Amino acid sequence: MLQNLLTLDGTAYHFINHLPHPWWLVLFFLMFDLLAWSGVAWFVFCLWQIVRARSPGSRILGTMGIIVVSVTFVLQEVVLKTLIFRRVRPFITFPDASFFTILPGGFSFPSGHTADAFALATFFALVLRKRRLTILFYTVSSIIAFGRVYLGVHYPLDVLAGALVGMAIGALVFEVFRRTRWGRRVLKTI
Repeated sequence: MLQNLLTLDGTAYHFINHLPHPWWLVLFFLMFDLLAWSGVAWFVFCLWQIVRARSPGSRILGTMGIIVVSVTFVLQEVVLKTLIFRRVRPFITFPDASFFTILPGGFSFPSGHTADAFALATFFALVLRKRRLTILFYTVSSIIAFGRVYLGVHYPLDVLAGALVGMAIGALVFEVFRRTRWGRRVLKTI
């Protein structure tokens, strides 16, 4: 069963990775790839929110964003990728793979870029409860996820697992946040 799933995953990777790669589409996905680079951009964005915040609630949300990214990084990068799954990246498994980004080191499963993006998307969607922002957050996260396969550095199951891990972490951090006194106060002001 697992072998069939991994074979299907490899076939899906091969299909997506061998789609046409016009320069403008590669550039499009590279921009999103850089946006999500190892959570650094998300971390900087949250720090910017803290610095430019006009209210204590905004500073708290920026701080919570940093917590979301940090928890996601430790869980997916250290625990899941390195200690548990240790899945080899597809460009190593498939010598004919097309890749268009800086080749990452480390293991493949789950996708850290995707986990970070979906964790923050979930947390901020739950906090802000704005339909348009939620659509925007998940659209950007999905573009990042698809781009990781298209650019050649992850299998489809890597990004699916990254999305699920990220959503679970975002929802869990939100639940903890909403149960705190200051979390309830911030949520009332939004």
